[in-house]
Amino acid sequence: MNAPRPRVSTQAHYAQLAEVYAERANVHANERYRLECLEWIKPCRKILDVGCGTTNLIAELRRDLQKDVFGIDASVAMLAQSPGRGCVAGSLAEQLPFGDNTFDGVLSINLLEHVAEPRRVLQELVRVLRVGGRLALATPAAECSAFLDLAERLRLKIPEGPHRFLRRQELLEFAAATGFRAVTCRQILILPIGGKRLARAMYSIERRMPSIGLVHWLVAERDR
Repeated sequence: MNAPRPRVSTQAHYAQLAEVYAERANVHANERYRLECLEWIKPCRKILDVGCGTTNLIAELRRDLQKDVFGIDASVAMLAQSPGRGCVAGSLAEQLPFGDNTFDGVLSINLLEHVAEPRRVLQELVRVLRVGGRLALATPAAECSAFLDLAERLRLKIPEGPHRFLRRQELLEFAAATGFRAVTCRQILILPIGGKRLARAMYSIERRMPSIGLVHWLVAERDR
């Protein structure tokens, strides 16, 4: 009988992936998140990406919006893959190194499933947001965990490492309890294959369709 595999921490998992993460990243997913973020945070002036990884999204949003976009990630190894982009730092999402009411836009893309206490992270995101500030958040849907796990077994997506997917109701309850008012919460279809053109087509089509997909997309505002 095979010995059980040792449990790897989230930071160790991403340290192992850091050097190949950019080349293995899902181009379709990255473009879809860029489009969603542009739609919902365009009015924001000062933006923080919590869990920014190799900072590809930060670079694109700075280019598109011509605004300040800062980044935080717990994995120094991931941040090291993006030299020269500035305005990024290593920090836990549970202990953001910013004062209260610093930002009017916060992003959290595929982070919440990797933290031990999602509610505590949301409390930090509320804290650094100004009242009326906006959060744009993506996290895989627990309702679709069977499909997500299959895609990982077939090597169609980057391994998750330690994680716990959230259900829609749980995500909404955490958000409301920490001071967020949901503007929209739906599921979007992120495919394991396909390029930017397909992402743009699906973004356009899904805006006119019922909420279906593998990833929760929550946009919320700080209301207190």
